[in-house]
Amino acid sequence: MNEPRTDELSSWLCLSQQLAEVLALLVLALAKLAEKRVTLEEKMIAAYFHKWIRAAAHIIASIHEVYGLEKKQEDQFILKEGQALISEMLDVLKEFHKTIDYSWNFLEQYYEHGFYARLQEELKFLERLDALKERVSQAGS
Repeated sequence: MNEPRTDELSSWLCLSQQLAEVLALLVLALAKLAEKRVTLEEKMIAAYFHKWIRAAAHIIASIHEVYGLEKKQEDQFILKEGQALISEMLDVLKEFHKTIDYSWNFLEQYYEHGFYARLQEELKFLERLDALKERVSQAGS
């Protein structure tokens, strides 16, 4: 079997660490939402966040399965795609935290409906994570 180069392994471990940061921000967002009266949009956002957590956690598991079994992992395109996606997710989550920390009223009245629509229609993180998960899994076989 081809053993991955150290710098390549470091890049994939860094991707795993960044995904763990996404997970932490999602869990923190869910905790913040649990502190307040929940609107319908917030219920939908929370459901989306739970799916997002599962998808990101699955990618982390796939990355560690690939390297834990010393399988070949050479596709830099997948790595760059993952890094760009994670960077975008972190930006969106930081924006969400800034908004919820600013004002619950602002969140409810002006932000959450558009945010949920953006998640579903524009950002499509769940679909993009599923595609990334598939490519990571295939690269390891």
